[in-house]
Amino acid sequence: MLENYSKEPEGKVDLWFYGTVILAALLILAGSLFALNYFEVISFSGSSSQTAKTETPKASLSSKNREPAKSALNAIGEINSVASVGANYMQFTNSIQSAKIKFDVAMRDFDAQTAEDEEIQRQLAEVLICYVDAKEAWGEFIENGDSYGFLAPKSYSRIPKLAATYGFKPDKGEYYKDEVMRVILTEADRKFETVRAKIK
Repeated sequence: MLENYSKEPEGKVDLWFYGTVILAALLILAGSLFALNYFEVISFSGSSSQTAKTETPKASLSSKNREPAKSALNAIGEINSVASVGANYMQFTNSIQSAKIKFDVAMRDFDAQTAEDEEIQRQLAEVLICYVDAKEAWGEFIENGDSYGFLAPKSYSRIPKLAATYGFKPDKGEYYKDEVMRVILTEADRKFETVRAKIK
């Protein structure tokens, strides 16, 4: 007759098995929640045509600066396109990094000679800053926000400063990611259309 030398008591095996299954499920759930926030897609479509109609007429840009300004605008336009068709955080960040390199190259050839040149140079930089602000806000929601998209800012948070700049408000002390992103990207789109109307 064969004897079972290594047989564990039945209750002990069940406890170990169920404990392992529960731990694995919790790890998978935590990873899924992080991935959903990190890879969540934004999609933004601004009302560009309506915005452009209400803006100031085209400024007189020096002919020497027209091509560099167009190149800088095209670089920023890549971010604008990514935001309008939908992107996750990594894609949005990559589009900003790529555009910033092209923007810097274009602006090296931009030599502001008139007040209009300086104004367009400033406006181009402001559009890029809006997109960088959107990226930083989104990153903070990923790091410190909850799974519902709300963030109670910590002492080092940039969100309250961005709120003062862009005009969005907290609800009961918390900011909502979709609202923050919508407001910042709407402003980026408005500024983009304003400067595009002056360059094209």
